[in-house]
Amino acid sequence: MDHSQRLPNLLIPGVGKSGTSSLFWYLSQHPDICAADKKEINYFKTLRFGEAPVAPIEQYAAHFSHCLRERYRLDASQVYFDGGEQVRSAIRKHFLDPKILPILRDPVDRLFSSYQSSRNLGTLDPSVNFAEFFEECRRLRSSGEDLRRENGRFRALRTSYYIDHARAWFDEFDDVRIVFLEDMVADPHAFLVDICEWLEIDVAPVDDVDFAHRNKTVQHRSRALFRVANAVNLRLDRGLRIGPRMKHALRSVYWALNAADRTERLHPADRARAAEYFAASNAALRDELLQRGYRQVPSWLSEAGLSTQAS
Repeated sequence: MDHSQRLPNLLIPGVGKSGTSSLFWYLSQHPDICAADKKEINYFKTLRFGEAPVAPIEQYAAHFSHCLRERYRLDASQVYFDGGEQVRSAIRKHFLDPKILPILRDPVDRLFSSYQSSRNLGTLDPSVNFAEFFEECRRLRSSGEDLRRENGRFRALRTSYYIDHARAWFDEFDDVRIVFLEDMVADPHAFLVDICEWLEIDVAPVDDVDFAHRNKTVQHRSRALFRVANAVNLRLDRGLRIGPRMKHALRSVYWALNAADRTERLHPADRARAAEYFAASNAALRDELLQRGYRQVPSWLSEAGLSTQAS
């Protein structure tokens, strides 16, 4: 089989901390969908920095070598959504008529979750508070320095300015369906049925889907244990390829051993400030979606008071 016929034709291009792991897991349980052997292959990630992929395209296709006659081959690589024209062009070149399924979240909540994740992962100084993180994101976005590889932890603000990226995906691909974390959390069964209808596959298997939460943001009781677990995870991804079910089982064991309760909360003043920053972007995205026939949008897109019903 030609490698192009083994590449994805169903892509979740992000965004991070918006439910991509859960959506990947839910869809992977459908018999008509063959998920990649791991989430976040991120084969085209280097194109964001003007560099070529580090491996031949055949190595990307190998992540789907276990797929048989399923209608869809699924990849979820969250860095693609804001990856720019270089990433989208590569996807157009290599994928055969892909369906594109971005999942978005209230940008304020997503930004705060990204901040917490960066602190938990050790890529952000734990002494930095959210207000300071937000200001640094704003400064780097204004200068364009957040696009540099070494400033990746501060790119969350640019990514959350959804309208800049959504229009490009709509304009460049025929089948784009934007979905929202808030809808998935509110009624995951109805949410997945809706996606299956869009994909034109049987909705009956949705009744048997395990809707457990995936990839939640947690604090770690022990940094040392986190580093060990992260190293093991990388070794598994690079060598022994294990499916989503096994990955989830191992992750659940880790959460039981090393996850601490999250005590930090977003201060109302910080929330209001960030919400004001995203107001124009949210309004533009809302209008774009309604013009494209979306009948409902989540509350963070409709709080300006306009109807969420398409005319």
